Amino acid sequence: MTTYYLQKNILQAVGRVIALILLLLVSLDLFFSLVNEMRQVGSGNYSLNDMAIVLLLSIPSRIVQMFPMSALIGTLMGLGVLASHSELIAMRAAGISIWKIVRMVLKFGLLLATLIFFLGEFIAPVCDRFSQNHKAFALSGGQALKTEQGIWMRDGNDFIHIHNMNISGRLEEIVRYRFDNDLQLQETSFAQSAEYHQNQWIMHEVETTIFYPEFLENRSAKTEIWKSDINPEVLRVSGVKYLDQLSLRGLWHTIQFRRANELEVGLYQLALWDKILRPLGILVMMFLGIPFIFGPLRHSSAGLRLISGILLGFSFHTLSASLGPFLVLYAWPAWVGAFLPIVVFLTLGAWLLRRIE
Repeated sequence: MTTYYLQKNILQAVGRVIALILLLLVSLDLFFSLVNEMRQVGSGNYSLNDMAIVLLLSIPSRIVQMFPMSALIGTLMGLGVLASHSELIAMRAAGISIWKIVRMVLKFGLLLATLIFFLGEFIAPVCDRFSQNHKAFALSGGQALKTEQGIWMRDGNDFIHIHNMNISGRLEEIVRYRFDNDLQLQETSFAQSAEYHQNQWIMHEVETTIFYPEFLENRSAKTEIWKSDINPEVLRVSGVKYLDQLSLRGLWHTIQFRRANELEVGLYQLALWDKILRPLGILVMMFLGIPFIFGPLRHSSAGLRLISGILLGFSFHTLSASLGPFLVLYAWPAWVGAFLPIVVFLTLGAWLLRRIE
């Protein structure tokens, strides 16, 4: 009964603060996004109502992105409240070991990490897809649409299908269908890739078929200029802006497609492993907060705990964001780049915890 009461007390303290910090971080992120989105209101058919829909649909992704930091700060401050009221000291005096408290917190963390994983895998990607479609449709005046098979756009009498837009803004596998005013097909072309340079698109490896009344003409070109009024911003919105917006299934299919076409897959593999290991990263963040409460931050103020949590979380984020791409650049396996930051911070937490036992 006593153990149950202690566990309930710890989980309530930690859970309340995690929820509060998450609310604050998501609200702050939404505010900055609101300021940025306001600049685009009035472009095409993009209105205030459209902006509100886009921001609301982005909330699940923001929760997933902000949760690791919220879990760390929430654990630090939640346990800090108990430490300030001498409740943790009473638990230790009652025979509750630090490792037992660690197990209580991590069991709760596992539940939260599982919920966040499902949110990031099944709900956030769907909301992001609807958000991108809605914004692209509004910005283009109804001329752009993102589907499972790529991006469809209309440019005058041309209908364009873009299979993929990678994170650098380069288009991959572009098919154009040109019709006359009577909707008779006049020309089709296929390009392996395209990039925007000096207000025009440069197509690479272009195959064109022109339809005449009596015959067909085929043309090939290494490069070709594509003069179009299509706004690159609309394409960036329609495409995947961040790889973590893709589900595991989406990342896996993208990797297979890029491998089949002999394209670089390192960053996509890194994003895949980051998503797989995200629940473990959340547990490590919560674990890392515990030794600081029993050690250097035991008698500290709430403000110092907050700053410490932000610095720790920022350090983890910075190491994850820089080390992974760096290792991928030098041909290390992607899973090493995703796993190594977790190992570093897990080792740090275990070392600190052993010092205070």
